[in-house]
Amino acid sequence: MKVLFITHYKPCISGYADYAYNLLRSLNRAVGQGLEFEVLGCKCNTVNKTDREVVTDGSVKIVIKRIWKKNSILSLIKIIGSIVRDSKGTKSALYIYYPLEFFANFLAASLFNLLLPLLFIPIVILLKMKLVVDLDNIHKPSRLTPPQKMYMILQLAVLRLLEKSLGATIVCRNILMRALLLKNGFSEGRVIYIPHGFS
Repeated sequence: MKVLFITHYKPCISGYADYAYNLLRSLNRAVGQGLEFEVLGCKCNTVNKTDREVVTDGSVKIVIKRIWKKNSILSLIKIIGSIVRDSKGTKSALYIYYPLEFFANFLAASLFNLLLPLLFIPIVILLKMKLVVDLDNIHKPSRLTPPQKMYMILQLAVLRLLEKSLGATIVCRNILMRALLLKNGFSEGRVIYIPHGFS
């Protein structure tokens, strides 16, 4: 199976990049042979690297394609094109961090980042891909301001749509987050708790 990651990746200076770097190696150790990893990465790094490279670390081989920049519609088109090309003829899974920091530095950026996974629904259905959504964070509902509550409600709505329409697997990094999802009607079999350090 080929696993396509949409993420920041080293040497990008980002917590997402470090997280993805270690996650791929952990997945390879846990699953063993039979997985192909391809990172559709961000060009946000400050180190001079090529737009495509192959990294081998022990038995894991990772193809890294730095094809997108923040706030770029053209980059979204490149991501979609790459998913369609690279998943043809093979069982594939799309792994998305949520919310991905694709949009930044303008008023509605966080809202667009929340809605971004909906763009991939037709592709996942058409290509019969599996979808994994790795939650960066969901705030606890207590002591939230009205805008924060609206943000959380929208976040839950998007995740519910992905779970119901695509059978998406949702990875939680916080046990309270998992409890919140289950309390709001998410399927226990689709919401997996994997704490940091045990990827």
